[in-house]
Amino acid sequence: MSHRLPLILIVVLTITAFCIPTASAAGPDGAFTVISLVYEDQNIDGVYGLSASGVENAISGITINLYPDNEPCDKLGAEDKLLQSQTSNVDGYVVFRDLLAGSYLVSIEVPAQFIASNPTTQTVLVGGEAAGALVEWMFGLIDRSNLPVRNFLPIVAG
Repeated sequence: MSHRLPLILIVVLTITAFCIPTASAAGPDGAFTVISLVYEDQNIDGVYGLSASGVENAISGITINLYPDNEPCDKLGAEDKLLQSQTSNVDGYVVFRDLLAGSYLVSIEVPAQFIASNPTTQTVLVGGEAAGALVEWMFGLIDRSNLPVRNFLPIVAG
């Protein structure tokens, strides 16, 4: 009697993310604008909009940095060289103009008095839209002094 063992085939699929390189010259897509809004996330939901006291406040004087996104993608590292740095205006906005199509990282420098309510570095892909397209990204900050006081008991291992 011959015994046949079942053939088991295991396929491993590796998915690799590729950054879209920033164009070296303006192409048919033209130039793009990335706008970032910095706001006080009063209701601590990570989304700009209404809170119990009305529309959430814009925060001025916060530094936002723009980097071309190089491999490894979606992660700020030594390979990503600062392209532009701006400070949010009185309305909480920073505007990066005349960007070529490609992948960028937008990163906020969070002052010590705040906690970020969403990621401090965000990936922005521009291209494929009409020339002059606007892409908007938001950064919510929570003022530490407005956080509810909570009592935490230490865990003592015995």
